Amino acid sequence: MRSLILNQIAEALSNQPGLDGTLHGKRRIKQGKHGSRASLFYSAKNQAFIPVESRFELSFCYELEANKRVHKYRTQALEIPYRHSSLYPDFLIVDTEGTPSVREVKAFAHIDSAVNMQKAEYLTATFGRVEIDFDVVTERDFWSGQEKINRIMVYNRGGRLSPSSQLITFIAELVSAMDIKNRIVHRVRDEIQHHNLPHYLLEAAICDGVLQCDMRLPISAQTRLEVVL
Repeated sequence: MRSLILNQIAEALSNQPGLDGTLHGKRRIKQGKHGSRASLFYSAKNQAFIPVESRFELSFCYELEANKRVHKYRTQALEIPYRHSSLYPDFLIVDTEGTPSVREVKAFAHIDSAVNMQKAEYLTATFGRVEIDFDVVTERDFWSGQEKINRIMVYNRGGRLSPSSQLITFIAELVSAMDIKNRIVHRVRDEIQHHNLPHYLLEAAICDGVLQCDMRLPISAQTRLEVVL
């Protein structure tokens, strides 16, 4: 089992996107089926589309993109023999030090079912034998309310576009040079455009973390920004 798992991890991480720009796993998630929640998430960290099959998996992708400890990830990347069938854990995650972990995403209301608990116990034991951390996450582990709205918005507007680190640093230095009272969204955006740079760099800098604001409140033109260098 050890070699099976480690070989699958190496294969998943070496896989390249197909012609459709998607990184498919061992189990292919079908898109476009009537009534399905399956969708494609564009991942800046993976530079490809990641297939997901629930709104909770989609939310988890945003969380992974914001987590600076996460280097890359794949969905449905591993096939684990189980009884007379197989299990396909939702996420294979690799941190910035190259350490893999595995996560299953479930609705909180369903985690205590006998079937799901049996599967989770089996996967915990199986991955534990190869010293890989496994856990089940639910919507209660994710952002909620206004913070979720804000983080999804800034990722979609700028974070997913992956500007260079030099540009992000330039934006941070640009805002640092501004008077503190002018460090609000609409003035920073005007300053960025004054330098003939695309406005989405503001959201990209927030995603990167060099610009911060109170994510508990709606982001508006008057939202105050802080620089973190």
